Amino acid sequence: MTIQERNKWNVLVFHGHGKEDHLNLNDFTLHGFNRCIKWDGKFAPSWGHPGQKFFKDEKKAIMLSSIKAEKVFLLSCSNFPFSDARLYGARYNLVLNAIDGVVRNIVASLAVQSADLPELSLILQESDMNNISDQLQESLSDIQPFVSLVTIGLPDEIPAKKMSSPVARETDLTKLILSRLSIFSSSTMLDSTHPIKKWARKILTETMQYTRRGTIGTESEDTEKFEKELRNRVNPFSKEMGMLFQKNSSDQLADFDSFNIYRSVMNKSSISDVTCDCGRIAKNCDYLLETSNVFKLNATYCYLCGDKLVSMIGMPQIKFSCDEYNEKGLQINYKIEITPQYKGDVFILVQVPSYIEKYVEKTQLKKIRFNTLRTVVIDGKIKIDKDIPLQSYYLKLIVIQNAGLAISRCFFNLVEN
Repeated sequence: MTIQERNKWNVLVFHGHGKEDHLNLNDFTLHGFNRCIKWDGKFAPSWGHPGQKFFKDEKKAIMLSSIKAEKVFLLSCSNFPFSDARLYGARYNLVLNAIDGVVRNIVASLAVQSADLPELSLILQESDMNNISDQLQESLSDIQPFVSLVTIGLPDEIPAKKMSSPVARETDLTKLILSRLSIFSSSTMLDSTHPIKKWARKILTETMQYTRRGTIGTESEDTEKFEKELRNRVNPFSKEMGMLFQKNSSDQLADFDSFNIYRSVMNKSSISDVTCDCGRIAKNCDYLLETSNVFKLNATYCYLCGDKLVSMIGMPQIKFSCDEYNEKGLQINYKIEITPQYKGDVFILVQVPSYIEKYVEKTQLKKIRFNTLRTVVIDGKIKIDKDIPLQSYYLKLIVIQNAGLAISRCFFNLVEN
């Protein structure tokens, strides 16, 4: 006799795979086979056919009617199906077998159901509520499009409670960061030895186990805490992206715009007029990726400035402008306005094209911490060597946040003064 059969229980929860005739419990099996009921059809599970044995160790088979419990939760698929959806007759049904015993109340499943950690947590807190099956159904509403759980038997004395909210899922920022890491690790944009690709895989390996529904908790506070931990985890990753640009402006990361645009299709319905930082009307649009391992981009094109901005979706709003020409000496002043959509450290770096790097004093990566959402304005300048040919050039602003990347440009002229 098993511990389930020996003891008396207030509530017993059976959670596992199964169907109307059984519920798997590792080596043990909960079943509803009652030989006293006449076989009413051709269909039967294994040991219902003459000459066949139970499909597992029969010594570890537990008849549900032998369980002495006030309330039983049968959290497997289809243990109490509608009559036109059943596989076998009444002789084998788990729920009918429970009714034959002493169980006062049964929560059973009409169909496929996906009760997992959030629902088990809810049962631990609210198992004696009259409307517990409704509460469980509401909890499952984020992944199931149909009703699957019902309560059978005498009502509990505890009154029905206000319906619980669906299980809190990962925040938008959590999903965005993990998606970016996934693309970095699977895309051919970076070769297999690139440090960002290797680091992205490491973070994914260590964090994706917590994204299973309900693993980190069921409340919004739990998902927000996980988001904060992930942001803190990915901030050094973002900084490393910026350092790679600082060491080598032609790093493979610099090709992110053309690599992804040429593997995407412009969304024509997204085209809109915007005002460029130079004051002229520009065109803005989104690109729809053709495969899942490509970054979705937003871009702004100006008739004067050219490809003004290319940004991964979810990056800060950026305004980047500079002097039209050098009014005094060989110096160009610039202005940056950054308004992030999400919290998280922002790293910025201003560069010039690689072919004039030798004429310009090298700039350093800067960090701006955004614990709150606000607009930050940064003024700066670049000093240029006197030997540079006088002509038109551009500044390139690199913005990195939460493993995302954006590049903006502004043009200037060098003249004699």
